[in-house]
Amino acid sequence: MADNIPATLRQRLRAMTFSASEARDAIRGVAVPDTLGRRVMRLCVIRGIRYHEEFAQSRQAQGLRAWPEFARALNARAIMSNSVPDMARDDDVPYCIWHPDTATEDTYRELVRRYPRMAYQVARACAVAGYSELYRELEAGGSILPDVAVAEEARACGSQDIYTAITSRPVRYRVMDDYSRSILAYPQPSGLNGDTATRPMLDAKQKFTIPRGDEDRVLGAGDCDGDQDLEDGDRSDDDFFSMIPEPGFKETMFNITEDMNIDEFATPEPDDAADLAVAEYLAKPLPPDLPMGNKDILILAAAYTGNVDRYARLRRPQMVDQEAGCVVRGIYHCPFFATWWATQTLLPRPCRHAAWIAQAIHARMIMSNDLSRLTPDVPRDHLPYLIWYPAVAQPSTYKEVARRCPTMRPAVLRAAIYAKDRALFDELLDDVEPDPYLVGEARAHDHDHDDEEDEDEVRPSYFTRRLLARAEKLGLADEMGNALSDRWGGADSWKRFSVRSGGSGPHGMPESGNWLFGGPSIVGAAQDPGIYNGVWADASIAELFASAPESWRPKKDGGEGVVQIDYEQWPQ
Repeated sequence: MADNIPATLRQRLRAMTFSASEARDAIRGVAVPDTLGRRVMRLCVIRGIRYHEEFAQSRQAQGLRAWPEFARALNARAIMSNSVPDMARDDDVPYCIWHPDTATEDTYRELVRRYPRMAYQVARACAVAGYSELYRELEAGGSILPDVAVAEEARACGSQDIYTAITSRPVRYRVMDDYSRSILAYPQPSGLNGDTATRPMLDAKQKFTIPRGDEDRVLGAGDCDGDQDLEDGDRSDDDFFSMIPEPGFKETMFNITEDMNIDEFATPEPDDAADLAVAEYLAKPLPPDLPMGNKDILILAAAYTGNVDRYARLRRPQMVDQEAGCVVRGIYHCPFFATWWATQTLLPRPCRHAAWIAQAIHARMIMSNDLSRLTPDVPRDHLPYLIWYPAVAQPSTYKEVARRCPTMRPAVLRAAIYAKDRALFDELLDDVEPDPYLVGEARAHDHDHDDEEDEDEVRPSYFTRRLLARAEKLGLADEMGNALSDRWGGADSWKRFSVRSGGSGPHGMPESGNWLFGGPSIVGAAQDPGIYNGVWADASIAELFASAPESWRPKKDGGEGVVQIDYEQWPQ
């Protein structure tokens, strides 16, 4: 590709300097920046081209045509300005030709005559603009199948005739793939599934920020003399944070306009009425056609509960925020979900998500007494620690885990303590160095009276006594009371949490929440570590939202948007 690019443009695409003022000029359609190596700068240019016809026709913008993403933006702008461009290469064909403007019906008719492969883009534009006559022509001519993406677009844009024409068909297909900006060669039957970036969604803008740190170069190594020409106050004084790469924008799930909805200003959050309509299906069977709205809450709930059917239908190609933690929780609590996930290809990035999910799968299989996947080639960071909750495996299974994976012996010993299995504990103790996490688990039994002890006296349990005795023998007695000591590794501090309900802070096994919000939410994260190998998840807000009467839900207007259900103050 680089061979076909003029030397001057190639040099600009390698230059990594960034100017906020030049980025704003690009967005406003004033001028093309001198340097284009930063992706956020290219997004600003594409945004400017799409929104400003005169800018797109300028010599400096047309000089970018050799680079495919610029060529697609220029061609999209030309079409929306009622000019059908010459597009010799597939790389030059734009996906979205209906935002921010639509062309005339005759322009789209001519476009599909010259480029029959763009029939679905034209059908989609008809849904946005309400060109039902042209849509019927495409349908009658056999150019298109009834596409659910076009139907969702028509519903969002008020094109009722086109929406009805598609939804009245006994079989609909998913043809346009907004995630990959592609027309699927082998479309499959589908209902309306919330996988379309409808036109109203494209008006939700994000504000660009100052990029910093390294990023992938589109043309390999070149000029990288730092973030120059930043305006006063744009550069951070914090040396630590300046080392963390920041691209200057947030990756959006959809990018059908190829500009990531970039702008000078961020738009306010849209009204969530449609999302609440979707949330009603937290506790209902999914309909063949999802209502309009954001389905992310349904994805999180399906992952959290380990519902294979719902999750497989609803999931997106990339995980949404909080999803990985919910998947981990679902795998732990649903063996069938774990078995299904074991057949899936783990996404390579972010790598920590793949490790979390792999750990959860191995843990659930161990607790189900299936060690068929616990082979010598399993990466060490895929081996779990929590292998005793929510189920306890057979002692023989734990013994085999300890034999196959010596690095997992501390986890097996803790499982023995949790299960109060003295025989397994005694067999492993001499092969494991005691740590505060094992002692903490053992102390949970200090109130038990399995020994022949006075029930009125709280004494250290059998497990506590033996662990402390071994620690004393190894010279570790002074270290047992400090789980945060460097000796035990700060990254493993989550091991101090207990699976016993309410036993060790908010990220152990949580108690059921009693705060009712005006909308549902589910948390699945690792910013604060939790019991599932450092990950935790909590759906109590969504669970209460789904079960409580609608009349109990707090109103946002004139209220705080949340109420505590304590049956003392409210409700009475």
